[in-house]
Amino acid sequence: LRNEIDIATDHIADDDADRWNRRVLKLLETGDQETLDAEWGSFAEQAKADMGFKHFAFLQGALGGDPGRGEVLAYGPTHGAGAAVVTFTDG
Repeated sequence: LRNEIDIATDHIADDDADRWNRRVLKLLETGDQETLDAEWGSFAEQAKADMGFKHFAFLQGALGGDPGRGEVLAYGPTHGAGAAVVTFTDG
């Protein structure tokens, strides 16, 4: 069953997940691949990342293991979860 939401009142439902999301986005912005790799599993588990954050592994593979620095263009709620639009440049 799908529930309709009012996008004007949508919000990230879990404060801990929001903190994790923001932490990972900051790591992407600074290009701190080493810390991101070390915390990946904890992030996926504790923030309940979509598909266990495996889509980032595909991105890393396509970009030779290190996507470089990210620029967060947008971050916000999508049906209670956090979602971001990020672009990457050479590290």
